[in-house]
Amino acid sequence: MRTIKFEIIDDSCPVRTLKGRVEIYPAGIGIYAEGYGQYGDIPKQGLPIWIEYYGGRLTVALWPDINEEEPIKTDLEGARECLYAE
Repeated sequence: MRTIKFEIIDDSCPVRTLKGRVEIYPAGIGIYAEGYGQYGDIPKQGLPIWIEYYGGRLTVALWPDINEEEPIKTDLEGARECLYAE
């Protein structure tokens, strides 16, 4: 696993920031933001955003509600550049 730390500035209030990290695994990429998590995980360990390439498809799993066990999964097949209509 490789970890990259980040800090995002709030555009509405430049003195407010959000710290987090990106964790890169062989099976996917997880994103953690300070104070956010996913159902069932230890505080500061959850990755409420998960990106993976599985079965030839790029997908994103989101846990927008920490009290919901199942994530919302989005398949990005419709975003493939080869499908762009000019």
